[in-house]
Amino acid sequence: SCLHDTTIKMLSWKVVTFLVAFLSILIGVAHYEATRTRPADLEALEREGGHYIILEDGRTLEYFLGGDIPSSLSLSSHSSSSSSSSPPPPSSSSSSSSSSSSSSPSDTIVVIHGFTMTGQSMTSILDVDGGAKKAGLFIIAPTMPGFGYSTPHHGRSLASFAHDVEQLLDHLNVTRFSAIGMSFGGSHAASITYHLSHRVDNLALISSVSEVHHAHRPLVFKAVRALLYVPIINKIISSYIMYPIFATIASVQNSFTKYFPSDWADVDNTLHGHIFSEDMVRSMRHHMHGLHDNVDIADGTVPWPFHVKDLVNKPDGTLRKVYVYTGSLDTLAPAVSQHFFRDNIPGVVFEEGSHGHLNFFREPEWILNVAKKISK
Repeated sequence: SCLHDTTIKMLSWKVVTFLVAFLSILIGVAHYEATRTRPADLEALEREGGHYIILEDGRTLEYFLGGDIPSSLSLSSHSSSSSSSSPPPPSSSSSSSSSSSSSSPSDTIVVIHGFTMTGQSMTSILDVDGGAKKAGLFIIAPTMPGFGYSTPHHGRSLASFAHDVEQLLDHLNVTRFSAIGMSFGGSHAASITYHLSHRVDNLALISSVSEVHHAHRPLVFKAVRALLYVPIINKIISSYIMYPIFATIASVQNSFTKYFPSDWADVDNTLHGHIFSEDMVRSMRHHMHGLHDNVDIADGTVPWPFHVKDLVNKPDGTLRKVYVYTGSLDTLAPAVSQHFFRDNIPGVVFEEGSHGHLNFFREPEWILNVAKKISK
């Protein structure tokens, strides 16, 4: 009897030990799978019309070019030429830009995309019917880390992305430009304007998130956002829930109006809605890792490292124009969020229309006119 009991206990401990070891291995494999970064298929990127550079920390940054691309532009090297390790102060010029023998025209526009998108849709929508090229605008559209083929950057910030773009501009030998930020890209365009102030002529924020964005989010959204800090849950939500749901919505005709009547209806049943749909699927298919890093910035829970009132100041003492566009039907980036810009940026040009979040996909000529305006 005693021997039998001892045997049972030993077997029980062996089973428990085995289960603990097995579960530990499963958790380890799941954690690795949820956090590892897969190498980008750069040949596929180039087949899709994109380009890339290897940043100084080894990450890949994809970007797209559109409009009136300078014939002298060299894309032979994929390495960043920037040698600095941190973003320069807003009042200083980097050595690469000040020593460059060539200068970029004032009609160069850097456009930053929104959430679950890439730079591809930005060049596409601005160059519908050759609009940007006819207007003489050179469009540069980088893809933020964690979207498309741009390597995720854990713990990234608005300032670090400005430094990524600085390396890209140095690579392309672009010394001056104006910036446009759409939706999630608005905060990044603002950061670029602040940290690369010596190179930015004007700025336009379209349906942009702001520092007060988080205060207007429903409680359930904030609760779900907290779960994204667990790598496995992050992976499940981003790759196995968000992707199939959004990919299905993007591919089904009339689905935007059904699910998002005030915001995404702007792209439903329009000639150019497919640009948004296809780019969203492209963005989520390739990466969508590091989701919590992007959500924290998009949601306004990460404080901006500058005050928006400083966006108008140039290092030479002159003022740049800042344009803010919003829609009264926008619930993704509510107009009240845009009012923060209106009330805090000196001399801002503020325009509020009666449209939803993605008006620029419904009216590409409208966003083209914005680009023309800030390039003057």
